[in-house]
Order: sequence, then C-alpha cells, then structure tokens
Amino acid sequence: GIRSVGILEMEIYICGNRLFMIVETPIDFDWKNRFFNKVQDINSDELKEIWAKILGNEVSNPGNVSIRALELLSNLDKKEAELFEKLASMSVFNHSVLKVNNENSYDQFGITFSDMLVLEAAGLIHSNASLNITYPTIPPFNIAIIQFGNKIISVKKEGENKIVFNQTSLTHAAGELINILKFEHNYNYLSYFIEEKSKQGYVFQYINQ
Repeated sequence: GIRSVGILEMEIYICGNRLFMIVETPIDFDWKNRFFNKVQDINSDELKEIWAKILGNEVSNPGNVSIRALELLSNLDKKEAELFEKLASMSVFNHSVLKVNNENSYDQFGITFSDMLVLEAAGLIHSNASLNITYPTIPPFNIAIIQFGNKIISVKKEGENKIVFNQTSLTHAAGELINILKFEHNYNYLSYFIEEKSKQGYVFQYINQ
C-alpha cells in the first residue's frame, strides 16, 4: 500500500478537469519547503524528472537527501549538469574518480582541466588536485577490490600491501545526487584506466563479467 513508500495519508480532490492530491509524509517540514520553492520555476521536462526522483527518494527514505544537496542541484546550470553526469559516469563505488596519474586524465572523455575548475566552483568536486585513495589488500593474495558500476575488479601489484591511486573526490552532496540519479557508467573509461595502470605494473582481474 501507500505506507510502504512512506506516504502516511493521502486525500484526492477533483475540481473541474484538475486533480489535486494532499499527501502527508514523514518528510522534514523545512526540507519540504525548500524542495517546493526550488521546483516551482522549473520548466524543463528533464529537470522535472530529476526533481521527481529526488522527492520520491526522500519520501521512501526520509533524511536521505540533505538540504545541501537540494541547494547544489538547484544551482547547477545546463553545462555544469552535463559535466557532472560525465564525471559521475566514471566514478567508483565510493564516489571517487580514479586517475591514471596526477594530471587531468579525462580530456579524451570530454572533460578538460577548465571543465574541472567549473565542477569545483559548482561545489561538485573537492579542490585538492593531489588527493589519493588507498585500498587495503586482502591476504594472502594481497589483492584489493574495486567496484565500478556492476563490475567488481581485483587489483594487485608485486611487493605492495596496499593499492594507492590518484583520484578526483566528489563532494558529499554530489555523492548523494549520484546515489539517487544513478547515472550510467562509462565502461570505456574503466578499460582505459586498466590499460594504462597495467603498464605501471598493476594486475587487474574481473571477478564478475
């Protein structure tokens, strides 16, 4: 029933050819006000669909979407949203984007260094360009596990008891949006990353196909 998706009470009224619904949910009052203030001026069908996903997620899982994430989404222009989708499609499970080296690794995938500055200014990625991510290895084989979309990959390097990669780290609010909007992953980027890092002595193996 409706309670299974977080709706406590619902009243439906018909006035002429219009239908009105009054829905009681456990959504925080301040969150609800912020949400409807943000969506009232949206004209794009694509953006309306995105905001509908946000509301549906919050109804089902109250507190799952922060006000900060609402503010972030509402302030994105079309270019920022498109760049965010491109970068998010290359992210691993913990909302990091692994880099081949410490330079900008995404040019051939449509994201230039200047684009990265746009994403940083929009509050979507952290500013520190030299961030690393460390994957502990699992004995006795000294392999680390990476999840990229629906792919699970093991990685190891001779003589290493931990795996360290450069990364671009997305902000917490950006991570919330990724969890809800569920962008399609760019597996071409995964193949490129594996190919380039294999040249540096890393050994990758798909655990699932």
